[in-house]
Amino acid sequence: MAGFDLAETAAADAAVALGEDRIDADRLAGLGDRKANVQAVVIVRQQCVVAGCAWFDACVQQAAAQLDLPAARINWLVREGDQADSGSRIVAVNAAAGVLLAAERSALNFLGLLAAVATKARMISQRAAPVPVYDTRKTLPGLRAAQKHAVQVGGMKANRADLAEAALIKENHIKVAGSIGAAYELAQTRCPADKIQIEVESETQLAEALQLGAKRIMLDNFSPQQVKKAVEQVAGKAELEASGSIDANNIAAYAATGIDRISTSAATKEAGCIDLSMQII
Repeated sequence: MAGFDLAETAAADAAVALGEDRIDADRLAGLGDRKANVQAVVIVRQQCVVAGCAWFDACVQQAAAQLDLPAARINWLVREGDQADSGSRIVAVNAAAGVLLAAERSALNFLGLLAAVATKARMISQRAAPVPVYDTRKTLPGLRAAQKHAVQVGGMKANRADLAEAALIKENHIKVAGSIGAAYELAQTRCPADKIQIEVESETQLAEALQLGAKRIMLDNFSPQQVKKAVEQVAGKAELEASGSIDANNIAAYAATGIDRISTSAATKEAGCIDLSMQII
């Protein structure tokens, strides 16, 4: 994904999360000896694909810095992308008690969300194999890079990150421009041909896109049967992508049509959050 630096993004996201928690104004800041070194472990309560380690680390270390306490020692017991079984320990942390109490919620929020996205992405990508599956821009505001990272950890691929990376001519672009042809003509003045994709919603629009010479076409909300027919109609003259209302339950049917690629927002929109907890031991 263009312009994405893992460490920098995780640090920026962690700063926002810790700011939301106002760790400098904790009502229980005077509880016990917050400088005392303690050990904690994070335990997962359901099977998952681990993702978000950099965000967890950033939350813990930034909390230490903001509270003027020593940096934590973090020991990951699994690797990013590993599958963790329910009840297993995935990371151990040695830090001042105040650091763990302040960072706990923000760190677990990132870890739970991104592990859920990666877990969903793993399921989806495996069911579609060998057809590649891409994500979409339907992500949580402010967390696009984080969720797109987790999608890739799970085995899916990252589609365009923003409106500058590539051009996808959608229904409303066509309405504003007046026609598919007008929208495509404008796109060619602003974007290389291999970065332009036209979304079509019918066989008629598909034929029009082919007549224009489009090399990348997205079939929006086509049934598997319609996709198979479109694949036969296009006969390799353009790269075809199926998208719209595709999830883990029906993706295998789409993958069996001969489609070149599939995109879905299911991994980022439907993932939920993995249940896990941090326990001081």
